[in-house]
Amino acid sequence: MTKVTGARAVTIVVPIYDHWSSLERCLESVFAGVDLRIHRVILINDCGPHADTIESLVLHAVAGRAGVEYYRNETNLGFVGTCNRAALELDGSGNDILLLNSDAELSAGALDEMIAVLGAAEHHGIVCPRSNNATIASMPFFHRENPDAEGWSHEDSEGILARVAPLIPQYYVAPVSVGFCFLVKRSLIDNHGLFDTAFGAGYNEENDFCLRVNALGYSALLANRAFVRHLGSASFGSELKDRLERKNYELLVSRYPFYPEAVRSFISFGYAAADVFAEIIADDSSTRRTILIDLHHLSLVYNGSTRYALSFLRTLAETRVASNIEVTVAAQPGAIEFFNLATYGLRVVPYSQLNGVFDVGIALAPINSIDQLVQMNSHCARWVVSHFDMIASRSLELLLSDPLRAVIVEHGLRYADRVIALSEFSLRDAEAYYPHLADNLTAKSEAVMLGSTRSAVAGPDDDSLATAELRSEVAAIVSRGGYAVVMGNFYPHKQVGHAVNALKDSGVPIIAFGPLAGIEESRMTVIVAGGTLSESHLQQVLENAALVIFPSAYEGFGLPIADAIDFGVPVVAFDTAVAREVVRKIKVGSAVRFFDRFSELAAVVKAALTDAEFHSAASELRGTVRGLAPYNRKLWRMAVEQLTAPLDVNDLEARFVAIKSLERVVAAQRGVADGLRGELEAARVHTDAVLASRTYRAGSSLARLASPLLKITRQTSGS
Repeated sequence: MTKVTGARAVTIVVPIYDHWSSLERCLESVFAGVDLRIHRVILINDCGPHADTIESLVLHAVAGRAGVEYYRNETNLGFVGTCNRAALELDGSGNDILLLNSDAELSAGALDEMIAVLGAAEHHGIVCPRSNNATIASMPFFHRENPDAEGWSHEDSEGILARVAPLIPQYYVAPVSVGFCFLVKRSLIDNHGLFDTAFGAGYNEENDFCLRVNALGYSALLANRAFVRHLGSASFGSELKDRLERKNYELLVSRYPFYPEAVRSFISFGYAAADVFAEIIADDSSTRRTILIDLHHLSLVYNGSTRYALSFLRTLAETRVASNIEVTVAAQPGAIEFFNLATYGLRVVPYSQLNGVFDVGIALAPINSIDQLVQMNSHCARWVVSHFDMIASRSLELLLSDPLRAVIVEHGLRYADRVIALSEFSLRDAEAYYPHLADNLTAKSEAVMLGSTRSAVAGPDDDSLATAELRSEVAAIVSRGGYAVVMGNFYPHKQVGHAVNALKDSGVPIIAFGPLAGIEESRMTVIVAGGTLSESHLQQVLENAALVIFPSAYEGFGLPIADAIDFGVPVVAFDTAVAREVVRKIKVGSAVRFFDRFSELAAVVKAALTDAEFHSAASELRGTVRGLAPYNRKLWRMAVEQLTAPLDVNDLEARFVAIKSLERVVAAQRGVADGLRGELEAARVHTDAVLASRTYRAGSSLARLASPLLKITRQTSGS
């Protein structure tokens, strides 16, 4: 055979079992895309059910072609035996070996690209291409989240790879190469054989080979610029295939217990951003778009952020969403059930079950946990983030409860494509805390004032969340009326305890939200655990209040001001820039008074309670305060606009790498912690077993009997 100088020669082995239609396309692709002056082809018939017919068709197809050899096994050897015979007995060329499934089709240039990757480093041992159907080598591997999506055609997959190949590395080092198109360095076969016959008819034999030679330092690779079509399962029925895979997978893992984790790690950290979001990058002409609504923060309490999040879902349920936009809501399972999120008419999935990619992700609360940051980075090509405040970073106690918090919040703001803030104050405070992000935030952020959250928790059709009676102590004060409500919770910056202490001798009945350390309930003061009142109960408390006191030293907005006045109840608020901004922008100044010294609070409250004009002003404003709809509509418009905004792949890659690096460190730390917990538990179990053992009990009895003798012995020796 004539050799072309400088080329790395390959022998292509095609094991044949059945299914002429796919085999014919395989052969045509080889003849069209392989230079047979350099390379050679071995076709080996493994005596399938139509062996004679297949033989006749193959011989006709290869007649007159140089560089092609045909063989037939005497009996069926199975895939493993057939490949071994071809590589170890029939091929004496010394060439590298490409094992090509008979249901695979080479595309133009695929073999040359695989050869280039194999030869790029001494310890590149095995290479496979990308494909439409090849597990971790599939393109795209990550799909748009869509429960009704159909599989990709060969043409779709090849087209997507053509678009993104220049944006991703030439190859990935992977745990294994996929066996449908498996290029192996000849020296590895000469020194270590090929497939282990323990894997019988096939499945996982190629993974075993990859892991076997990896122990010697040789890597398996995915060639990212080579594409080979793959039909899949042409030789085995689905039932037999499943049985073979299961049996051989168990054998593989028994030999290499680390293999499942190696694959999980590669899926988490092995792909470039342009690969993860390949469908979105390449499919820019499609009208179908996906949006994720991230409710990671949604806890089982009725607080301001909960009421805001549910109001957004309600707004969306009442909005005519374009038919080409598919919306998915992700939340923790408990929150999905507690708030009956399915009633909003949107697709809802448990947070841990997200497995696709989305054009845009909406974080309805600031990204402040590593799990939320990781999920947004892994699943969403673009982000729109709702920013509330910086208290969890400014408070050292809160910050140090999660040492990564400041970094996480910074990443969330830095890499967001758009940011919506609920006040000018909250936006300026973020810029002040992260001055290096000030220009970045100014360019992409917009402050849109929130409003009243009245009735926000109720679902689209009814309020189904009032499930218990109002506590008797609270109900008693509510029935008497004339009380003040101190809004907040147990966090120190809410200053609820300061306000209650300042009013303890005022004679004013108080309902305060806590719990509050060091403050006991009395006939005049009742403490309600924050977030435990249903929406209807909260409305009942506010409806009958004479005054709302809002003593918080730090807020991003100050929902209690808007909520109270929307119920016609006047407000006394701690004097802060954001409280002033809220009062000014929602135009409720006639119904709000400020204080800045707790020593003055009792006097301010008493004056407010007896000021008829003050109460009249609040009554006139009842039901007129803007709600959350303007904020919600703006946030939704931002997300929809991002669907068609240009996607900067360089920025996407920078974000992806930065957060993946952080994710990898955190995952490693968690692994160490889990390992230590496992070791401690094992030690505890062992200790318990020892203490419970008969030997230990007998030894303890002997020790007690012997202790007086030991004492005498010591005294004697000491004398």
